[in-house]
Amino acid sequence: MVVSVQAGPGDFATWAALILALPIIVLVLMLGLQFAELQLHFIAPLG
Repeated sequence: MVVSVQAGPGDFATWAALILALPIIVLVLMLGLQFAELQLHFIAPLG
C-alpha cells in the first residue's frame, strides 16, 4: 500500500514534467530548424 502510494505521485510528477517539456522541446527544435533554414537562405546567395 505505502509503496504504491509513494510510487503514484512520483510517476505522475514524471509524466507531468514530460508532458510540460514536450511542447518546449518541439518549439526549440522547430525554431532551431527555422533558424538554420534562414541562415542557409541568407548565407547561400552571399557565398
